[in-house]
Amino acid sequence: MFDFLKGGKANLTVTLDRQNKIYKAGETIRASVRVEGVKDLKIQRAVIALVSREEYEYKYETRDSDGDLETRTSKATDENKVWEQQFLDETTIKGNSNQTFEFDIPRQLQSRANCHFERMREISTFRDK
Repeated sequence: MFDFLKGGKANLTVTLDRQNKIYKAGETIRASVRVEGVKDLKIQRAVIALVSREEYEYKYETRDSDGDLETRTSKATDENKVWEQQFLDETTIKGNSNQTFEFDIPRQLQSRANCHFERMREISTFRDK
């Protein structure tokens, strides 16, 4: 739900063609975005993006002053936008309206052989003028 400055409102729903969200290199990801206007909402643009997110865990082993082995871990995250498409220009999403947009996202843009898109997300810019 997007609600800016108590102005317009809209709901966005992103649906993938597979429930398990697992895609291999070379496969096309089919996604749809449903925009439901609740109240009139002026926007500058709407964009969908596929973001690749990799999480790393680093383990370090050191010896303390007594010679005992200590293991420390740290985590890091790397996110890269690998695909993006604007699907609405500056417009007003009317209240009580529904629009659905379909996208074929090329999977070959990803470098990993297999990828799980649990974190596929839409990036939408909705702003009041």
